[in-house]
This record gives sequence, C-alpha cells and structure tokens, in this order.
Amino acid sequence: MRKLIKLTLIFAAIAIIFPSCVSKKKFTELLSSKEATDASLSQSQSKVKMLEGEKEELMSTKSELESKNSELSTELSSAKSKLTELEGTAQELVTAKTALTEKETMLNKAEASIKGVFSAYEGSGLNVTARDNRLYIVMAEPVTFRSGSTRVSRKYRDAMKGLAEVLKNNPGMNIQVEGHSDNAKFNEGKGNNWNLSMSRAMSAMNQLLRAGVAPNQLSAVGRGEFAPVSAEDPNSSEARAQNRRVEFVVTPNLSSLSLSTNP
Repeated sequence: MRKLIKLTLIFAAIAIIFPSCVSKKKFTELLSSKEATDASLSQSQSKVKMLEGEKEELMSTKSELESKNSELSTELSSAKSKLTELEGTAQELVTAKTALTEKETMLNKAEASIKGVFSAYEGSGLNVTARDNRLYIVMAEPVTFRSGSTRVSRKYRDAMKGLAEVLKNNPGMNIQVEGHSDNAKFNEGKGNNWNLSMSRAMSAMNQLLRAGVAPNQLSAVGRGEFAPVSAEDPNSSEARAQNRRVEFVVTPNLSSLSLSTNP
C-alpha cells in the first residue's frame, strides 16, 4: 500500500513538473522569436530611414533639375529672341547694302552723264568730282573770299560765266551753292559765321543769275564753319583762307535731266 501511494505521488509530481517544463520551453521560443522580430523591425526601421534620406536627396535633385530646366528654358527663349533680332539686323544690313549699291550705281551714272556734259567745256576749266556721295563742280581755282567779305572776286567771274553757260544749255541740271566760313569769331553784335556763309552763297548765286541762269536751277545754303575743307590746324591763316569759300553741288533730277552737249 505504501508502495502504491509512493508511486502515485511520484507520478503526480511528474505530471505537475512536466507541464511546467513545456511552458518554459515555449516561453524561450517566444522570446527568441520576439528578439528576432525586434531585430528585423530595427533593420526595417533603419532601412526606412535610409530610404527616406534617399527620397529627400532625390526630391532635392528633382527640385534642382526643375530649376535648372527653367533656367535653360529662359536662356533658350532669350537665345531665340536674340537670334530673331540678329536675323532682322542681317536682313536690314542686306537691305541697306542693296540700297547703298543702288545709290552708288545711280551716283556713278549721274557722274558719268554730267562729266559728259562738262567734257564739251574743256577750255573752261570746269570738272565734276564725287565726294561724300555728292557731285561737286570743280573749277580750275576754288572760289574763295577775303576775311569777312561776301564779294566774289573779279578773277573768278570768267569761271562763273562758264558754269552759267553749262547750266543754261542744260536746263534740267540744278545746283546748290554752298557758302562756308573760317572759324574766326565775330565781335559780339557784329554778326555770325552762319549769316556770313549764307551771304557768300547768295553772292555767288547772284553772279549766276546775272549771267542768265534760270532761278529754278539754283538754291543756296550756308554751312558756317562746320564743313571745313581743311581741318588741319583750323586756326592757321592757310586753313582759314581755304575754308572761306563757296562750292557748287550738282542736284540732278534724274527723271527729267536733259543733258545737252551743245555749248
């Protein structure tokens, strides 16, 4: 009996101890599983942080690229605008060059025609030259004036008569008489170089009118001291003597110019 009771107690103890052992093992397994899960979670969290950092970098790069793209678009638009302007300027230059060529061609034709007229008056000492896109009638000796004077000297009158004959025989030819002065200043209240140069032009024009040139062939202008023929040392007596002058500029009407060569 005692032996039976003893065996019963032993089996009861085993029954009590065994479940306790199973629970501890399961707890250990669960603990290990939790630790593994925590480690995995920690790794995942670290990876998420890393990915978030990469995302921020990518967003920053995207923003920089968008900004750069906007700058490039602006630069491209500006370049296109400049290209359009340059194309316009190039076209203007081509147009201007064409116009200049046409003007030079017309001037050359007019010069050749007018020189043909003056060739019939070789003995008169008259000639034609192109200067600054204008045609000037050149005499054997330039018509100049004494200081302050507007009187055309007698020694130039024969040449003026020769010019008058050319104009009378070619009624389609017009000229502009330009008066000039030196740079000497008038005393206050005594006049000015503008008026003096205009008076010289009028005086020369009157010589042509008295010789029979039609008034509608003539015009007069005064240019003061501002178109010197001699600009070197304008205060020298030699330069001033050359600048006190009148010049004769041909202003042909090419549509109606009748160039007669009969003297």
